[in-house]
Amino acid sequence: MRKSSTAVALLTLVALCIGGCAMAGKGTSVMKYTKGTEAHMGEAPSDGTYALYGLTDATPKISYSLKQGDKLGFMVSNGQVQAMAGSHMDTYPDGTYYWKKQ
Repeated sequence: MRKSSTAVALLTLVALCIGGCAMAGKGTSVMKYTKGTEAHMGEAPSDGTYALYGLTDATPKISYSLKQGDKLGFMVSNGQVQAMAGSHMDTYPDGTYYWKKQ
């Protein structure tokens, strides 16, 4: 019985680790918006491709090539999140999102 409990715990831990790795997405997080908090607008810290991920996304929702100093961040309007990147604006339901440099 004890071995069975240990095996279940180990399998649960492995599943959580795999799920957590998929949720993280690829790249370095540059800007984050969390549901219910104040949104912030900043700038791309360097030239490159920036991708938007939701909290549980393994693949990006969108990605854009930006130059250093281009707008990058989030605004909230009417209960929706507006993800801004350069001259692009994409609207999503309120939630948690990350801009990551690829």
